Amino acid sequence: GFFPGVVDKTNLLEKQYPDSAYLPSALILKGHSLIKMYRYQGAISTLLPLQKKFSQDLMELLMKKLLTN
Repeated sequence: GFFPGVVDKTNLLEKQYPDSAYLPSALILKGHSLIKMYRYQGAISTLLPLQKKFSQDLMELLMKKLLTN
């Protein structure tokens, strides 16, 4: 399915290219996908480090954008 594929591809990106400029966006999509799959603990584990790294306002904006699409 789509959401498991997003999680798998993001895991691959994270392992192969940990310094990729695309990784933060991919991790947000991974967190969103985990929410859609009802895997809330995984979503928290994915998104919480991003929240610490980036501003709260940016994270809220990105999540709002994802959840409305």
